[in-house]
Amino acid sequence: VLNIEIGDRLTKVCCTVKKKRTYQILESFMFQMPDGYVTDGVVENPEALAGVLRAQLDAHGLGDIKNVIFALSSGRIASREVKLPPMKEKLIADVIRTNATDYFPVDLTNYHVTYSLVETVKGAEPGCRVNVMAAPVSLLAGYFNVAKAAGLSIQAIDASGNSHYQALKGIGEKSVTMYIDVDCTGSFVSFMQGDNLLMQRTFAYGGDEMIARYMVMSGKSADQYLEALRELTVDTGIPVAVPAPVSEQEVETSLGRLVSSVARSIDYFNSNHWEIAAQQIVLMGPCGKLVGLRELITAATGLPTMYIDELPGAVAMTNSAENASCYISCIGSSIKPVDLMPQTLVTKGKPEKNEQSMRSGVFCCSALVFLAIVLSAFAIFKYQEANRQLEDTKSQIESLEYAEDVYLTYLSYQKGQAAVQTITGLAEQPNSRLTEFYKELEKKMPSSILLLSATCTNEGVSMNVTTGSYTDAAAVIKQFRSFESISVVDVTSVSRADDERGGERVSFSVTCTYGTNPYLNGTNPYGELVTPAETGTETDNGTETEAE
Repeated sequence: VLNIEIGDRLTKVCCTVKKKRTYQILESFMFQMPDGYVTDGVVENPEALAGVLRAQLDAHGLGDIKNVIFALSSGRIASREVKLPPMKEKLIADVIRTNATDYFPVDLTNYHVTYSLVETVKGAEPGCRVNVMAAPVSLLAGYFNVAKAAGLSIQAIDASGNSHYQALKGIGEKSVTMYIDVDCTGSFVSFMQGDNLLMQRTFAYGGDEMIARYMVMSGKSADQYLEALRELTVDTGIPVAVPAPVSEQEVETSLGRLVSSVARSIDYFNSNHWEIAAQQIVLMGPCGKLVGLRELITAATGLPTMYIDELPGAVAMTNSAENASCYISCIGSSIKPVDLMPQTLVTKGKPEKNEQSMRSGVFCCSALVFLAIVLSAFAIFKYQEANRQLEDTKSQIESLEYAEDVYLTYLSYQKGQAAVQTITGLAEQPNSRLTEFYKELEKKMPSSILLLSATCTNEGVSMNVTTGSYTDAAAVIKQFRSFESISVVDVTSVSRADDERGGERVSFSVTCTYGTNPYLNGTNPYGELVTPAETGTETDNGTETEAE
């Protein structure tokens, strides 16, 4: 089976075969994408892309393989984690379809909704953790068009997030680990402990900025992108100096935004999972071994940072395949892909007619006719005996008719009870509180702020916010504390940075908990902790000023 991940800069291809609990990579390669073929996972020119893909497959001796699984990475795929009441896995799909508009409050006519079961929770609060996804049908249609033009048969299309989870849970690291798949134009982060997925995030920073700067300074042409990437890649365990003409300062500048995003992701995770903070960082992906990246991340986070092929579990899973860290999402797409195959796009191939198949058909038909005659003759001899058995059976059925009524009544009761339990669980979903929160967000927040990400749970909303200054940040926090739908506002990780034009940017993480706003009733929830003589006074709107 071919496993393919199509990216904006690079397309990754590998041919895998499963052997017990490991995957043997028979062949793997990457090739540079021409400009304009793919944008954020959307195939803009299927025919041209199919031609390039077919030429690459033939050049690497994979032209005879027709079955393909795509690992789809795109910011246009919306995802949300929900918790459902305890139920059998076969019932989850119906529940997801019924409540899809509650999870994604948009017109889903042109979207394909699917899910993956993350965890079955047991104990005091049992339930099912489910990751629900909605992908535009037009996005998926592009991959069907590429496969058709390239002469390939799609076996599955998997979301990149699920591919990472399926591959990484087989590594079995017991400590809380942050896995970072560093690609060219973006990075994908998974926080895991063993086979338990704790959180996933994406951010739009990868190795592209450093590679592009190196290409300009070394005089490379646009079609030498992959060559530049190889020259900037560090061999595992072998210290390599920064290649000329790039200086260490330029490496730090080029990777600064990527490293800063990693640090903010760790701060956000630790603030929401204080009892199981991140303990180590593992790098992978085509840009995971860029020179200087590991050292910068270690310095920024204070956590031990390593490459994925240094983990014993990863080596065992990939059967020690060379450069396997670049193809983690491709490997994972074969394990347990989600259903991103809309029925409107799935077509069944028609068998070709030829003379040999007609001869085989005539022979089979003749054999079936002869067999039918033999069976008919045998049936005649058995007819009388079967007639007697039929009469006996009818007598037994008549004597047991009352049992059927009892059984049907029992089934009706079971269905009614299951329906009541399902509806009771679904009625507790706090979608109304999320709606009220976003209404206030649109009404009260200034248009100058930038929301980098938002995570919605049953208890509240967590966001990463960027403003133009500390003054703007204070104004935004003040507005949050005036929301009627929020009871508690927690702010962490306030940091300042300069953008490319020298402008000031202030970023912070804020966690908003649903409930009645105590400030609207003149109550400060932190009043017991405030001593006016030492810490200042409290204003009417609930903010505090420090005493001189």
